[in-house]
Amino acid sequence: MKDLFIITDGQRDHQVVLELVRTVTDQSFTAEFLAWGTRGPRLHRKSRLLSEGRGYTTRLLWHLKKAYNDGYIGLIATVDTDNTKPGSRLEELKAAREKDRADSINEGRPHIPCALGEANPHHEAWLLGAPNAIRTALELKPDTKLPKPSKIASPKEQLNSLFEESDVPFENPTEMLAAIATHVVPERCIDTKNTGFAEFKSDVEEHLEDLTP
Repeated sequence: MKDLFIITDGQRDHQVVLELVRTVTDQSFTAEFLAWGTRGPRLHRKSRLLSEGRGYTTRLLWHLKKAYNDGYIGLIATVDTDNTKPGSRLEELKAAREKDRADSINEGRPHIPCALGEANPHHEAWLLGAPNAIRTALELKPDTKLPKPSKIASPKEQLNSLFEESDVPFENPTEMLAAIATHVVPERCIDTKNTGFAEFKSDVEEHLEDLTP
């Protein structure tokens, strides 16, 4: 039996999402990862499933079926808002989840548990909403001021700047982001409604918390 299958927008989001799920569920899951932009099987010859910003419903539906057949115990799919209307990509993902549940009933099979999230504007906003985790991971002074994620243009650039200025010998920004994620205490996070983290946490609790790795 395999553990989780996680789909995110980029490579540096993978470990962040896994660490946040581990924290929310208090479970030591392992996971396999895939980025949305990764080239994969086409569902039919004229498919446009991998077009930028389109086809999330169809793509996730395909991955839900494959993850179930491959023996994963759960699937997590997250997206960035970027320049799209907040909530639009998440609605596509939810449509896929509902369709998979309906299909599972018709086919007489269990549906794979699935948690969904949309980060506004991207996953770094979830981490910037955890200032205490940032201070701990980067060994900053307790009174170090950090901006609210919804008050700046790019949380990603803010965290990249912190990486450049950090005295902690992280090999790359991805390692730093994962380190921050391990220290996140969801109940102490700020701006979670605006960043989408509150809804993601609630979805994980509803759909994954009863899983046993």
